[in-house]
Amino acid sequence: MITSKLGETPLHWAARMGYIDIVKVLLESGANPNVHGTTGTPLEVTPVTETSIRELLQRAIQALQPQQLVPMQLPARDEVSVD
Repeated sequence: MITSKLGETPLHWAARMGYIDIVKVLLESGANPNVHGTTGTPLEVTPVTETSIRELLQRAIQALQPQQLVPMQLPARDEVSVD
């Protein structure tokens, strides 16, 4: 898989830049819409104004088989005790 120094794929780049035709080609070619870079998934880096791309990515994620889903890793939160 081709990634940048930030762990982003060509799908991240195309989604962020608003290139819907490239997003379509990448998804049709098997790009994983759920891959996480340091800035998030392709859906997370897509501008909110790019509704067509966001919908396309959401449909692609929903179409993944359960074994292809990558669990989201959240940073641990320190327990705070209240006295």
